[in-house]
Amino acid sequence: MISAIFFFFISFGLVAFGQPAWFPWLSPLSAALGYALFWNALLELPFRRFSKVCTAVVWYTAVQLIQLSWMTSTEYHGFYILAVYAFLALWLGVQFGVVTFFLTSKEPLFVASHWGARWSLDNL
Repeated sequence: MISAIFFFFISFGLVAFGQPAWFPWLSPLSAALGYALFWNALLELPFRRFSKVCTAVVWYTAVQLIQLSWMTSTEYHGFYILAVYAFLALWLGVQFGVVTFFLTSKEPLFVASHWGARWSLDNL
């Protein structure tokens, strides 16, 4: 349980700050390990499926709040952009939660990480 929580926070840091614009050296590591660590930790926790989906939604919404933080500038668009920012982050979190809903075992973790690492290395 403690290792799952530790991996949960490590994966959050890797994915949230692993943008090529911020830390180019961290993005391949983020794509290769970040999501796999999260899903591995989530599968180890003794939650029901609905609780795991809700955890994934909250986790990825928080990730997107960090990655989309550039949208918080109200200088040109006004304060309505903050509602758009919150909605977009939550919508992306819901999509990630739907993907997590179909994750039932540790078998697809390698595939997800391999695809993410390949995509990240191609876009560097």
